[in-house]
Amino acid sequence: MTTSLKQKAIGLAAAQVLKFNNEYKGTWYDGYLLLLECMQQDREPEHCAIRDDVEFWSWHEVVQFIDKEAENIWKPMENELADTKQLIVHDAASGLDKFCGIDVERFGELDKECQTIVLNKAVVLAVDKVNRDEPESEQTKFHVRSYSGRFMYGRTCLGIDVPPGKDLSAVASCMGNLFKFLGTPRQDQMGKGTIYYWPNIEQCESHDVAL
Repeated sequence: MTTSLKQKAIGLAAAQVLKFNNEYKGTWYDGYLLLLECMQQDREPEHCAIRDDVEFWSWHEVVQFIDKEAENIWKPMENELADTKQLIVHDAASGLDKFCGIDVERFGELDKECQTIVLNKAVVLAVDKVNRDEPESEQTKFHVRSYSGRFMYGRTCLGIDVPPGKDLSAVASCMGNLFKFLGTPRQDQMGKGTIYYWPNIEQCESHDVAL
């Protein structure tokens, strides 16, 4: 996420002082990279020119200006994203009701590692709630587990053991908005029950999800 922000900011800063050929219209960051390449090769860039209303003494000065302006753009945005991440993690620690209210945009702003932790925590809380709401024998309870079976090739991922005659609907209801971020699970028969698993979501150990 940070890398993407920086690239967009550099592109915006470059467009403020440079006119790019049509080939780089809307891809200003690529134009900036080509400018750096031209400077390294000590040749005049042909894909861009300095705008008429600004004045620089050298291409080196142009790049310095772009880098400084870009930082002024992306740094506040990066800090805002960091604050958003902390807020979501704080909400996660507050319980399942907070998880259910997380909106799509806020969750999408998290990096992949944080998304994985939040999803693991939500699954653990949801399964625990389902088991408490429907107290039955140990054999008829849901269980969160790692899965490393078919097509995993030595990798492990997040999975849920579902007892016979049940599905994931109760867990989905508890997770609210977050359930859709798990994606469509795969299934494998385990004894009399079924394990639902998500190959692209790593299963975190219990101490990793204690947000």
